[in-house]
Amino acid sequence: MLALSLQMVKDRLLALVGGEPKLMNLIIGGLRRAWFRSPSRLSVLYNVRSEEETVNKDGSIGKRKAVWFSCQICNTKCKGQRSSLHPYIQIDHIDPIIPVDSQLKSWDELIQRIFVDVEGLQAICNICHNKKTQEENALRRAYRKAHK
Repeated sequence: MLALSLQMVKDRLLALVGGEPKLMNLIIGGLRRAWFRSPSRLSVLYNVRSEEETVNKDGSIGKRKAVWFSCQICNTKCKGQRSSLHPYIQIDHIDPIIPVDSQLKSWDELIQRIFVDVEGLQAICNICHNKKTQEENALRRAYRKAHK
């Protein structure tokens, strides 16, 4: 069986919603927003969170604590949001949502791959996430090349 490209997966999902691209994008956007607030994602984020005292310019202790997150791969201290000065944390699916062989067959499979338990997620810095994504994309390209 030939592997499906990401575009072919989108085409299949589009067929499942009756050929309405706006409806498909609405559903995918809703799934992403729901996952962003899922208890398993928030639990992983909370588990790698740490707080440190801040020091003011005059040497006194600050009112707010600095919040840092630890990358589970390289153990780098990261910010919780995008920053140009520091790496930032991202919650990543250990098994990619779109499999390396790119064979999603239904909305149910997509939903099951998005909403995984805590054991299926990891908190990693954007640098490690980019490396992992590049490796997965290289595997996808190799799989497509081998199955042409």
